[in-house]
Amino acid sequence: MVSFCEVFWMNKILCVLLMALSVCVTCAASPAETGMQNGAKIAVVQYLNSSEENQGYVDETVAEKYTNYFSAAGYMVVPNAETQSALSTTGYTTEDEELPDKDQMKAVAEATGADYVVAMEIAELHASRHESFFQVKVTVKTKLAYKVYAAKADKLYAFKTTSSDDNKTVFGGVGFKSPIVNALTDAMEKGNAKIQSFVAENSGVDLAQ
Repeated sequence: MVSFCEVFWMNKILCVLLMALSVCVTCAASPAETGMQNGAKIAVVQYLNSSEENQGYVDETVAEKYTNYFSAAGYMVVPNAETQSALSTTGYTTEDEELPDKDQMKAVAEATGADYVVAMEIAELHASRHESFFQVKVTVKTKLAYKVYAAKADKLYAFKTTSSDDNKTVFGGVGFKSPIVNALTDAMEKGNAKIQSFVAENSGVDLAQ
């Protein structure tokens, strides 16, 4: 038979273990949780594709790593229609083949109540195939241009990211899809890291917490 003392100590040990587990879960907070704690509201401008690559998988990759990324990361995101409507009133058009300027992004922030406005362009996307007797090699290189406007600080942050060379050598046929997706993903992940750091810096949030 289990004594009262044994039950008491077993319950105490269990409580200690549960508290330790709770601390571990808190310390391992994901970027999404960081975004929720930040509470930043972001307007995401529709991306601009200045490259000649317009396959569906380009749109799919951009949707995952740019268009839908910020809501998945836990930030409050202005509805796309509201962002585009606010931007159109500034006279901006994608036919200019350039990202909106600071005044246009500021106008979007004021119209939507966004803390930050983000814009991204696929500036370059080069894919080449080199064939030899037994194998095919595909090389992809991409360059992205970003602009991020912080409303409270009235500050514009512009930067570019490039992908690591994605080289694939296979025996037989090989398509461009996988190398292009990998290159875009690499460049956009670098861009997202820079954006998160900029948002944290201007919101007083430590992403390392």
